[in-house]
Amino acid sequence: MLLWQPVVGHNCTYDLMFLYSHFEGALPASLQEFKRALATLLPEVWDTKYLSTMSGKYADTMLSKLYDTCRAVLPHPVTFAPGYETYASGGQCHDAGYDACELLGL
Repeated sequence: MLLWQPVVGHNCTYDLMFLYSHFEGALPASLQEFKRALATLLPEVWDTKYLSTMSGKYADTMLSKLYDTCRAVLPHPVTFAPGYETYASGGQCHDAGYDACELLGL
């Protein structure tokens, strides 16, 4: 049995296209074909930028603004995964270079 986890990203379409083109092969000719091909590799993808935009509930969908909004309205605390606690101190909530190095253990 294949076990997998959902992929969660923020404004991640181009990131997924980059990964596909570098690890799977040439990008399909259309967005619809790309989405079908990607779904066979990653059956569950959640893009928080897309979800927050489509909900119509957030005036600003920048990651740090979403974090501040969620932290203010959720009945339980918003926590970070181990190793990312420094993001809770405010400011930038994402640093792609740092996150990639942490993920790879560099």
